[in-house]
Amino acid sequence: KPYDKQEERFSDIECREILYLSEGQVLPLSEGVSLRLLWPDASVPSDADDNDKSLVMLLSYRGVDILLTGDAHFEQEQRLAEPYRCDILKVAHHGSAGSTGARFLEFASPAYAVISCGKNNSYGHPAPRVVELLTSSGIMVGRTDHHGALCLRSVSPSAFVVENARRDVRW
Repeated sequence: KPYDKQEERFSDIECREILYLSEGQVLPLSEGVSLRLLWPDASVPSDADDNDKSLVMLLSYRGVDILLTGDAHFEQEQRLAEPYRCDILKVAHHGSAGSTGARFLEFASPAYAVISCGKNNSYGHPAPRVVELLTSSGIMVGRTDHHGALCLRSVSPSAFVVENARRDVRW
């Protein structure tokens, strides 16, 4: 089973420290690169649904803000809607119908959106409503089920391109 193989592969890694992350923390990764934790807040109970505890982070890299929404639902998005704008949005929960609301998109105001989902997945992700909302909002959409792995590549100190790993599709 793939999961068992993965677990075997990580079983030899020694864990020196466990870092518990929550809303408000900022992790500097290198000069000009940081992660701001936006969710979960400290009030989320430990027995909450795993999706409700999913990390939501704002990755800032040389003036580009990328909102990584994990498996956030509408409720988490509504909390994040007003204070955080982004250039690129990693669409929550594989583009499921339970996330990515119009109000959230209006405030986040991304130019690009990335939907990470498997081709012909059994969940039907992304939901047609989400794809339509993104495109009707004028947001360029990259999908892993259509384009394969997606990358953000710096083409100059102040310019970036979003492209697939094969570099045959660019936004």
